Amino acid sequence: MDNMKFTVYSGTDCDRCEEVTAWLKDNEISYVSFNIRTNERAKDFLVGKGYRSIPQVYLNGFHVTGYKDYKKNISEALNKGG
Repeated sequence: MDNMKFTVYSGTDCDRCEEVTAWLKDNEISYVSFNIRTNERAKDFLVGKGYRSIPQVYLNGFHVTGYKDYKKNISEALNKGG
């Protein structure tokens, strides 16, 4: 799992974002998080990809999931090895 790099695009006062990052922490899955409300580059990245909601989760640069079914989708990505 060392080569797996999860990135969470989130925002301030986002309950769904907090839920996803808490789940990642609880499952000892490391990640980096970018707040699109304070990081213009992160916001531009998501908008450029066509996403209009947060959280969005990427693994090694590939989109894995938004909020819906995040547990299942992240678990499947881990099982596939990224």
